[in-house]
Amino acid sequence: TYEKVFECLKENNLQLNPSKCSIAHSNIDYLGYAITEKTITPLNDKINAILKLSEPRTSKQANKFIGAIAWYRKFIKKFAEVAAPIHAVTNLTKANRQKFRWTKDQSAAFYELKKMLTTAPLLLNFPDDSRPIILSTDASDYGIGGVL
Repeated sequence: TYEKVFECLKENNLQLNPSKCSIAHSNIDYLGYAITEKTITPLNDKINAILKLSEPRTSKQANKFIGAIAWYRKFIKKFAEVAAPIHAVTNLTKANRQKFRWTKDQSAAFYELKKMLTTAPLLLNFPDDSRPIILSTDASDYGIGGVL
């Protein structure tokens, strides 16, 4: 099927840079993930960088943490609900950012998100055609979400 890909590229006047191509690999690291035929998992060095972050003491640090862990939100069940206390202090208006207060609610969310990022089941597998596909949805006062 490589021929079909190359034919499609040629028909659309698209070119590949061979030095930037990876062809016929069984796994690849891409955008913070290790991707195989059957799974997508976060790269260990990216997860370890998040785990090494200490509890935020400033709005900037809280934004750094929530931004880093949000990259993996699709793999963490009920992410929006668990992260809501942190979002409450990171979504302050510019005028209120100096009023940053990190409370026990934010602390609990911080440690829970770290735990969820490193505890099975992370939602990391591609669909298995031999098993039924189940859609799980959830809604709360903090957000809505679904997992297929």
